Amino acid sequence: MPQKLYSPWSHSLQTAIWRREWGRLYALVEAELPAPAALRLSNPPAFTDPHEARFDIEVILLSWALPGFVAYIEALSTWLGKSAFLEPDTPYPWLERWPGDLKQPPAEPPDLWDELLGRLRWPNPDGFVAASLLQLMATARGVVRYHEGLSQ
Repeated sequence: MPQKLYSPWSHSLQTAIWRREWGRLYALVEAELPAPAALRLSNPPAFTDPHEARFDIEVILLSWALPGFVAYIEALSTWLGKSAFLEPDTPYPWLERWPGDLKQPPAEPPDLWDELLGRLRWPNPDGFVAASLLQLMATARGVVRYHEGLSQ
């Protein structure tokens, strides 16, 4: 069985290419996130009690009766957790996970993006929750754009 050679030069080159590709993906994700959402994320609401914060966020999410919202957020959360950012157990795990290996994210429900954009103007914590969800959706959109770039 042939062995992989890990010379310092090949490892450095592979690391440089890996960083470039992840940089491309992150740039696409950042480009997808609207400026008002980024601004809103930079000013999170102040909570003194983490249990209170969790309760408030759960109440907000349950009160938003948006078509396909719950199923999409659950699918998006599963996609992020399982396929996107788990590192395999290898000597160089960071080099084993490339952006092109990421699976396609779940389909975004129609009008959800625009609905969340409208909720950015709501007072905290609602506006902050909307910005956080837009950030997750921007990650998914960035992965789609990255895959589109690979196929061209």
